[in-house]
Amino acid sequence: MALLMKRLTRKSRRPLGMCFLDGDDDGGGGAGGGSSWRDSLPDDLRSHPSLTDFNDVPSLAKSFISTQSMIGMDKVVIPKDPQDPAWSEVYNKLGRPESPEGYELKRPDGYPEGLDFNDDYANAMSKAAYEAGISKSQLAKLVDASTGFYKDKVSEMAVTQQNAFNESINNLKSNWGAAFDQNLNIAKNAVKAYATPELVEFLETTGLGNDARVIQLFHNIGKTISEDSALEGGGSSMIPTADQAKQQIADLKGDKEFMAAYLDKNNIGHKEALIRMTNLFKLAYPPAPGEQK
Repeated sequence: MALLMKRLTRKSRRPLGMCFLDGDDDGGGGAGGGSSWRDSLPDDLRSHPSLTDFNDVPSLAKSFISTQSMIGMDKVVIPKDPQDPAWSEVYNKLGRPESPEGYELKRPDGYPEGLDFNDDYANAMSKAAYEAGISKSQLAKLVDASTGFYKDKVSEMAVTQQNAFNESINNLKSNWGAAFDQNLNIAKNAVKAYATPELVEFLETTGLGNDARVIQLFHNIGKTISEDSALEGGGSSMIPTADQAKQQIADLKGDKEFMAAYLDKNNIGHKEALIRMTNLFKLAYPPAPGEQK
């Protein structure tokens, strides 16, 4: 490049600058000449491939200045073969630590609880990053992105679990009606009586203790041993669930003696039958959760 610039500045039969007055503003040929700034060059330079991309002298000068500014700068030679051992030197020049320990990877602040980020995980990540040629700052950026991703996912899971819990409890309230608190206590007492401490811890940590199916299961267990006053809370009177109340209503409607008293205002048993049927209807068709009673 330096030799070329020297040749361009040598004196010729007419000044070099005059060569470009014959062409267009961009250094190309005139309307009828088709000349180029390269026409003034010696034959050994005029057709050189490295000059074909330059349309004028200013472009050539800019390229020369850019080349000069890079002299003395560190250069990174990129191997063509992905398996070339020379990649190791490339990674080092691009900022890879001298060893996996150089990443100094630790659990980030705000990393979600319940997700592992111990020494084993940090060592595995550091080793993989070193083998991949990742710099320390790049790995830190990836860890930050991972932390943010998992925080969002944990938050989404918490909302999903809470919504599922609310829905399952509302379903139980609808099915059990006025017997909800009574049946829930039966389930809790069954857990206390029959679940091991390990099972209780498992139900609490996983959230399964709030699952309507698990509550129903322990209620059924407690119900089968309802003769135990400890499981019944000390009482023997059980409030029927909504389904049980509906069945009792159906049974009473098939009882001719009861229906006679229920439908006849003058019957001596009318008031008692009316109260009983009214209470059963309240149990069988309780208000939906959130509605006023």
